[in-house]
Amino acid sequence: MPQRRQTIGYIAVHPADGVLCDGTACVVAGGQSDLHRYVQAQADFPASPRIEKVFFDQIVLGLAQGGEYVLDRRAYRRFYPLAQAMGGDLPVTLLQSPSDNRQDFILVSPY
Repeated sequence: MPQRRQTIGYIAVHPADGVLCDGTACVVAGGQSDLHRYVQAQADFPASPRIEKVFFDQIVLGLAQGGEYVLDRRAYRRFYPLAQAMGGDLPVTLLQSPSDNRQDFILVSPY
């Protein structure tokens, strides 16, 4: 059984606007500086969100409840081995970021 409280990355949370998403999927960045760049690239998200760690067990719970996540490569490298060790066969899709920062994201979805 993998260490479920392992940090996967960071999310941006704003009290009025919720979590930074790309469409319906929550954006998870492998580093805080990466997340700040993603926030700046999203014109419709407030510039000063609260940055929170997101843990493997939180993502698994979110997936079980029908949530979707887009992880940058750094976060996905942390997520994938834990999901494999858990026996999870999660569908993933490589996506190109809608912003012009040219960062690739991996969609993790229960669908």
